[in-house]
This record gives sequence, structure tokens and C-alpha cells, in this order.
Amino acid sequence: MYVAKALPQGYFGGGEANMRFNSMIPAACILAIATCVTWRAGADEEPPVARWTLDRKHIRGARVRPSEGKLTGRIYGKAAVSSQKPQALELSGDKSRVLLGKGVDRKVLPGKSLSVEAWVRVREVREWSGIISVIQDNGPFEKGWCLGANGGRFFFCLSSAGSDDGDGKLTYLKAPADYLTGYWYHVVGTYNGKVQKLYVDGKMVASGLEQSGAINYPAEGFFVLGAYQDKDEFHPLAGSLQEVSMWSRALDGGEVRKRFEETRELFPGSTDLSEATPGWPTYLHDNERSGITPETLRLPLTESWRFKTRGGPRPAWPPPAKRDIWNNKANLKARVTYDRAFHVVAGGGNVYFGSSADDKVYCIDAASGRERWSFFTEGPVRLAPTWSEGRLYFGSDDGNVYCLDARSGELQWKRRLSPRQRRVPGNGRIISVWPVRSSVMVDEGRVFCCGGLFPRQGVFYCALDARTGKLISRREVSVSPQGYLTRQGEKISISQGRSPDAFVASLKRKGKGTKEGLGSISQDFSLSIIGAGAVRFAGGQGRVAAFSATDGSKLWEAPVEGAAYSLAVAVGGLFVSTDTGTVHCFRPAGTSSAAREEVAAAEPAEGKGVPSKAPSAGTILD
Repeated sequence: MYVAKALPQGYFGGGEANMRFNSMIPAACILAIATCVTWRAGADEEPPVARWTLDRKHIRGARVRPSEGKLTGRIYGKAAVSSQKPQALELSGDKSRVLLGKGVDRKVLPGKSLSVEAWVRVREVREWSGIISVIQDNGPFEKGWCLGANGGRFFFCLSSAGSDDGDGKLTYLKAPADYLTGYWYHVVGTYNGKVQKLYVDGKMVASGLEQSGAINYPAEGFFVLGAYQDKDEFHPLAGSLQEVSMWSRALDGGEVRKRFEETRELFPGSTDLSEATPGWPTYLHDNERSGITPETLRLPLTESWRFKTRGGPRPAWPPPAKRDIWNNKANLKARVTYDRAFHVVAGGGNVYFGSSADDKVYCIDAASGRERWSFFTEGPVRLAPTWSEGRLYFGSDDGNVYCLDARSGELQWKRRLSPRQRRVPGNGRIISVWPVRSSVMVDEGRVFCCGGLFPRQGVFYCALDARTGKLISRREVSVSPQGYLTRQGEKISISQGRSPDAFVASLKRKGKGTKEGLGSISQDFSLSIIGAGAVRFAGGQGRVAAFSATDGSKLWEAPVEGAAYSLAVAVGGLFVSTDTGTVHCFRPAGTSSAAREEVAAAEPAEGKGVPSKAPSAGTILD
């Protein structure tokens, strides 16, 4: 397949790929779309010209009856309706598809405007897969349209009369982030005769202005669900389709979002976990490390307070050498950088961070910047703690994982991860042979963490009971955990310094991580980046700034003390932590102290959901 010769910058980073499939496609009857019945969303809204609900009610044998319109389809290849809810057509990906028509009848297809919508679950990532298509793309001959997936990302391509160079030209819009296999997604492509858009889970992720005028269809082709098919190419979807709809108009963004919100509860795991996570309870907001929160801040911001520790961070590893003479490389970049700043989290109206300088965890009042309490460990605390249901969880170089009452700082329990106690000199301190240099992840009542650095000396991956600290499981792993545990779908991965991330465990299916990419900002602000609504906050050397997520324009800037390696947005403020041990709080200009306290008080109450039978303070578990 030849990808469009001229693509809108920033939307599709593909190239050229030549693909062929040699099978003959069985013929099918061509059925026209007639007068539509009333759409289920209400008589005041224009119904789709066609909809296929792929459940047992509408599928009999190989025949697919439409739930809107009169265009019947026929199933080819290996496919079956699932028994679990929601019922959906499971496509094997081996020549499987639903053929709606062989040949292109422009009377039954949208002519000037178009919307195609699908609830889809991809089981296997392939170079090309189709969800719904009527397309011909061979070398320079490019006509029709397709909603599908290219590699790990959804796309929507379309050809129009206005951009016809004689044999047609397709524009491919591609989502900026990968989907997760095994999860349901709401994918929509729209075209109004001027603007082409792609939506994923109710959010517009790409748009283009290259196409204009009527849709440019090929003279011959296939109208098909569950595959990308033209005269000599066939790329089936390995996954599930629950419902596919088509309109002869372009849905607007509000309609797309509304349709997603009204139906998402029917699809397990379709919730974006970044939206379901209030505050900033862990590093980069959530266990997926998305760095994105739905909370917004009104610009411009002014500095509300700053808190400075007695000493700045003391990283575990020194900066890289200035030059690698053996490999003839210079300007080497540091790769083990998880403890260059005291990364902050927020919950219950407070801000928390651990210190590698004085071996403490701090609790700072988010409204005033005053220290509420601090807690000593027996070694550096190098990674951000995790706030969960009124408790604070973190690890230390002393080899222990701690659980504190987040309001008072009182110890709830303490658990050593290694089988035995042993200390050695390290980083100018006396630390455990098995320091906890992974983050402590909390997920559905369990705590996940790693102890140890070098596999030959033993590295232990542990699961603990979040309430009691009781050891659920412990096993040795052949990785060097240094950084944050990250949830990737149903798996947990761990950073390994200079080595690639490694998977260490599996989790129950819960929901999807955000698919909204943070993008990139000016090199002057390349130290850190997070998202808050339609704004991106980025940190640089001695300054922090806000940028538009739409066009990248700078919206606000302020100075800070040091390099801004850590950012968080919560309780109505932007928190910036630097390599000098300074935490800055910025709030919307004109925010009064009373308003700050009101915002902090609106945070989830500390202690909410904490079981009454928690261990007594100071419980130490070996």
C-alpha cells in the first residue's frame, strides 16, 4: 500500500509500504440502503444511514442483519459471536470479514460528508488491519476511505475530489499513541467536505485540511467490516467488533463525546485510568505514568509558596563521563535519573515527597506550604511515595517498605523485602544489600515493589497486603530494578537503568491507560512535561512554562530555583520540584488563602476507606 504522497505534518509518520494478498474473494450480493428507521438516541437526532450490531440477535449463521438501514452482510472466514458481555463478533484474522458489498454503488455510500464509528477490541497488532473500509490503494491510485489500525495505532484515511491528482490521493490521519490489545476502544472518523478528523475514546486525536469536496470513490472495490480489502490486498482484523455505524454527515466533537460516554459502561476496561484517578497520588499521576490529569488551572499562575529542604537530592549514580573514548562518543546523556529531584505527589490536601539527602519523607500543607510532619527511615528515600486511601507507601535504601497514616505520619507497618538483614556501605551511607529502588505501586488492595539491585546477589519482587503489610508473594527475578513500576495493560514493567524495561508480573484487567500523548516541547523545557486539560506544563533549567496542547504556543512562564525535573498538578496548584531540593507552588493569579484552603479541603478525605482493623502503629514485619 502506498501511503499518501503529501501528509499533514504531525499526523502520520508513516512511509511507503508495498503489500499484496493473493486470495480470491468470494462474491456477495449487493444490497442497497433504503429508508432508515428511527435512531435509538432520539427522533430529534439524525439517525445513521447504516448500523451493524454484531450480536446473536442480528447474526444468524453467516448472515448479518443491520440494526439500522437495510444493508445486509455476510460473514467469511473463521468468526463467531462471543458468549461474554458485550456480545461481539470475534474475528480470527485469518481471511475473516463481513462483506457488505462487492462493487461500489455510490447511491448507498455517503457522498459529501461521512462519519464512521466502531467499538473495537484488537487482539493482535498487525502492520495493517481494517475496521470498516471501501478503498482502493495501489501505488499512486488512491481512492475511497478506511477506518482501521496501522501497527499499534488507529487511523482514518480518505480521498476526496478536491485533492484528486488524476488517480486520487489518500490522507492518513493516525492516532499519536498506541492502543492496548485486549481492551475496547471507541474509534470514529469524520469528514465534512473540508476537515477530516479522527477520534479515539471521545477525544479528537488528529485532524487534517488536505481533503475537500465530495468523497472520491473507486469504480470497483469491496465494502467490508473487519478488514482492509481492495482488489489485490487483504488485511483482516484479529479482534472483536461489537457495533459499527455510518452517517452521511460529520458528527461534531460533542456528539462523538456524548456517544462515547453513553455507551462506555457496556464495555469492560474502556475507562481511561488517568481520568479515574483524582489528585496526583503517585509519580506522573497514575500507575500508567501518563503524566496527565483532567484537572485544569486558570492561567496566568503566580507563586503561592516555596519549601526548601536543608539539602538537595543526592542521586545514587553520578553523571556519565564527558566522553566515551573507546566508542568515540561525546555528550553522553544520563539514563539513570529517577532521583535527580524529590518527586512530589498529592492527596488529602497535602503534598508529599521523599528525600535522599536526609532519609525522610515530608508532608507539606498544600494550601500554606508549611511542614505538617516528617518521618525518618534508615536510608535514602529515592522515589516518590504513593498516596492511597489515606495512607502513604514508600521504600527506602534501608531495604524496607513503609506504610504511614497520611494525615499524622504515624507508622502503620514496615516490611523488609529481603530474606535476611544485611548492611553494607553505599553512596556514603550504610544501606541494605537489597535496597528498595523501585517505586511502591498500590493496586486493588495490594502493594507491589522490588528489593535489591544485582541479580547475582538476589533481586526480589514482592506483593504485600496494603492493609496489613503481610507478604502475599516473593520471588527472585533476573532484573536490576531502578525506577518506577509501571502498569502496561495487564502487566507490570520496571525500569532497569541503562537496560530496557522488563516485565515482572501480571495484574487483573482494570482499565486503559491514557492514549493521549504528551508530545514534545521546546528544548529549553525538556527536563519534564505533564498535561492538565488542554495545557502542557514543562520544566527547564531555572524556569517552568505552560504551553497549548493544540499548537504548542507558550502561554505562561515563571522562574524557579534550579532544574525543574518534577511537576504535578493537584489541589488547584502546580507543584515544581527542582534539583536544589526546592518545591514551588504556583496557583491562578488572585487566588486567596481562603480559596486555597477550600480547594485543599475538597480533596478526598484522609483515611477514607482505611479498614478499622489496621495494624497498630509501629508494626514491623520481617
